[in-house]
Amino acid sequence: MKRLKIATILCLLTITLFSCKSTKNENTISSKSDLQTSTTENISEPEKFNFFQLGKSKYLEGGVFSLFTPGVFGDLKQQSAAVMINPKDSKAGFGSPYLAAYYILFFDAKGRSDLRFAKEQYFTDFENKKLDREGKKTYKEYGNTDVQLYWGTIKGSTPNNAVGKVNFGYEFVERSPYFTISIFPLTNQRFVEGQGSAPETSMNLTFYFTKAQITKFLDLLTEDSINQALADLHASQIGGEVELSDEY
Repeated sequence: MKRLKIATILCLLTITLFSCKSTKNENTISSKSDLQTSTTENISEPEKFNFFQLGKSKYLEGGVFSLFTPGVFGDLKQQSAAVMINPKDSKAGFGSPYLAAYYILFFDAKGRSDLRFAKEQYFTDFENKKLDREGKKTYKEYGNTDVQLYWGTIKGSTPNNAVGKVNFGYEFVERSPYFTISIFPLTNQRFVEGQGSAPETSMNLTFYFTKAQITKFLDLLTEDSINQALADLHASQIGGEVELSDEY
């Protein structure tokens, strides 16, 4: 009987310790999620577009928002991104640091519509709890569209360029889902033209967004805002105030 009591006590102690450890792990995950949300919301963001010439390049930069990109060790790193417009063809998207480079993604009107539709599909699946934690191809769950890609070592100089497809989907990272915009390596047009110093392809890219981040981005990337920015630029060029120049 005495041995039975001792065994019972040991069993209860084991269960208690395991329960404490499990609670600690859950609290750690919750705290990390809270920290991510807090960090995301701490980036200062303007309420509307304030376009200006980006150095000597041919792009216009607008509203600021945040997103995540992979860090050197595979963890997610929050980045400050900006809405960008190419006034030559009215394509618009965003620019962001990515590891040791800077990438700009441009979408035409159809591509921007595809992106908004993908976001709505993701939100619906999120609310209905239909996201697949174990899925291997969720990166393309919401389709793809055409993209124009520019990149370089710094924000003010992005001479490398390519065209191809961008995928819309989602990915779970540490139990949290993110809306994703991903692009497999694309052939650099400068390399095709024989500029030996140019890299052959772009990197394999994946941009991660929380629900708040993708909402903020698309709130800035409205067709009305894009059209107004281009109209303002056109008016200022007629008045001789702004002259856009190409940089190679």
